[in-house]
Amino acid sequence: MEFYVDISDRLKDIDKRNLQPPKYSYSNMPSVQLVTHSSFVTASPFVFGHEFLAGKDYKIKLKQEERHLLPPPYQTNCTNYMNDWIARNGIAPLNERMVIEECKYMSSLKEMNCVPFSIDYPHNETVCKYCEKCSNQKIEEKCTTLQQIYNQPCDCQIVNIEIVFDDFEITNLTYNPKFESLELFSVIGGYMGMYLGVSIVAVYDFLEQAAVVVYKYVKKNQDAKKKKKTKKAALKNLLYEDERPTGYRNRYYSHDSPRYYEKRMEY
Repeated sequence: MEFYVDISDRLKDIDKRNLQPPKYSYSNMPSVQLVTHSSFVTASPFVFGHEFLAGKDYKIKLKQEERHLLPPPYQTNCTNYMNDWIARNGIAPLNERMVIEECKYMSSLKEMNCVPFSIDYPHNETVCKYCEKCSNQKIEEKCTTLQQIYNQPCDCQIVNIEIVFDDFEITNLTYNPKFESLELFSVIGGYMGMYLGVSIVAVYDFLEQAAVVVYKYVKKNQDAKKKKKTKKAALKNLLYEDERPTGYRNRYYSHDSPRYYEKRMEY
């Protein structure tokens, strides 16, 4: 990759045999601003770029890093900007920095009907003009128009940048939940076995046996109450039959054997 920086700011070539001053006097050495970014995010080389001075060779080694975070309520508290980007037909911020820049862009457009040059957000609106009466602007224009005697620009106008892809590393960092729903019981059982000396299976067996004992006790009490009620009802019916007149009641006389009954009618 090669950039040519024409510090003479002239539209036509000049004879190298003659000395010719440049059109402007620069306070710093001419340089190129370069930034690498994701295809989904726009980055300003003036804000986040690196400066490459003229007359030097640079070798850049790229390294990609991916991070897959978790949404709330996890601690990473990430936001899926891609859903908003798709919902807004591809016109939406894709990171937290672009959200701030979009806020600046909307506020400036609402208040001034233009967007300052310093706002790093893609748009097609009118860029705000600088203040012509401000002293700093006049000084800057005056200093850049000063002419001094300089030789013709040398080869330092060329910036050579070599970008190497031979050992392109990709670091993938993925955040996963600490406990899945199925792993939760295993973790609880592990802690119980560690601190209490028992396993979760033993706890379940103990609870099952306790439930069986309670069920049998309740069932036994219910059966005893039913038998008691049945005996009281039979005794009550027997007393009721004894109170009836002799000519209209049946008496049952039992002998020694429980299987033999004698029925006698009295008038």
